[in-house]
Amino acid sequence: MVPPHMVLIAALLGLGACTDEVDTVDVDPDGHEGEAAVGSADARLSGPRDVGEIEVVEADGMVRVGGGQILLGPTRTQVAFREAPGGAAPPKSGDQGRKPGTPPPQGGGSGGGGAGDGGDVTPTESGRPPGRPPGTPPPNRGGKAGQHGEGGAARQAGGPPPIQAGKGMSRDKGPVVAWTMTDGQGYAQRVVAIEPFWMDRTEVTRAAYRTFLVDTGYRPPFVHEDWATEGWNWEGVDFPPDTGDHPVVLVNWYDAQAYCGWADKRLPTEAEWQLAALGPGTLQYRYPWGTSYDGGAANHGRMGDDNFDDSDGYLVTSPVGVFPAGRSPYGLDDAFGNAWEYAADWRVDGWELVEGELDQGVMRDVTTPGPGLYVVVRGGSYFFDLEEHPEGERNAFLPELRRKTSGFRCARDV
Repeated sequence: MVPPHMVLIAALLGLGACTDEVDTVDVDPDGHEGEAAVGSADARLSGPRDVGEIEVVEADGMVRVGGGQILLGPTRTQVAFREAPGGAAPPKSGDQGRKPGTPPPQGGGSGGGGAGDGGDVTPTESGRPPGRPPGTPPPNRGGKAGQHGEGGAARQAGGPPPIQAGKGMSRDKGPVVAWTMTDGQGYAQRVVAIEPFWMDRTEVTRAAYRTFLVDTGYRPPFVHEDWATEGWNWEGVDFPPDTGDHPVVLVNWYDAQAYCGWADKRLPTEAEWQLAALGPGTLQYRYPWGTSYDGGAANHGRMGDDNFDDSDGYLVTSPVGVFPAGRSPYGLDDAFGNAWEYAADWRVDGWELVEGELDQGVMRDVTTPGPGLYVVVRGGSYFFDLEEHPEGERNAFLPELRRKTSGFRCARDV
């Protein structure tokens, strides 16, 4: 049975069930409200209709992603705002969300720990601005990391920016008159074109990360939390026993940047990650393996009291590449599940904060270089229920926190 959300996407894209034509969709050239129509030649989503048309090329542990187009952006709303005094008009909203006062979903639960503990908790303070005030520098991306990574001291010294709602909006008491979203959820999807690139086939393993530590003297994965002593903290450059082929976790965004730089690679942009994980937008994939959920295709969690689930064979992380049924159209393993994966981009709340070239409604070379408060993570983890809310794999974490669920893979230019 085709999921209802896929029927909606098919309707928007104008995709037929039995046609060999290349799929196209028109997009509002300004992109702010995502107005779509079918039949114009201005801006179109194009690409293969069948995964068999995609050639999988692998070399040196990486797969070649041949470039393509995707719909980048959120698919649902979360946060209710209130009208500011004076009756200022609220901004438009893409679609409806949760009732006021209902908490947004947490990306896999609390994890039973404190800061940096690996609990996949989505930042959800309604009204939080998309980043630092103009002119405020981002945290230092280099140098030695502290207990929870570079950036924590800078934030403590400068303090967070003031909480702001949108223009003409506030969080004062009053009747709810408009719904919108934060954490990069408040803007409409757009057609984004991505050039070819290379991507690691698997998440970076602990054995590979150990080589990096030995070569550079970089700080090992370790946090001063009680939960981390239960098989998570490293002892110097030695990872927990029998986990060398598991994805490295207890690393933050800065650690991931440092490793990729050492390996002469880089973190992928969010657009690159999505293309590599879900394939071109014309495939309409909700999961790396297709449109329907398969509990045996990924190391996942479940909605419940503790969020752990060993029905897939693993209670926590698993060796990389042991779920071939979950392989993406381009050959990525574990794109969904096992560990959240950092992208190079900061999470922002509007296309006006995204850098890229607009070409007849299609965005090219899309990046969000910051500054910001949260960075992009994608894919979920062993702690995340992909069946209940697969779109929730599009998430945002504080860049300096080290979680027992956060890992990464690297990319490289062609």
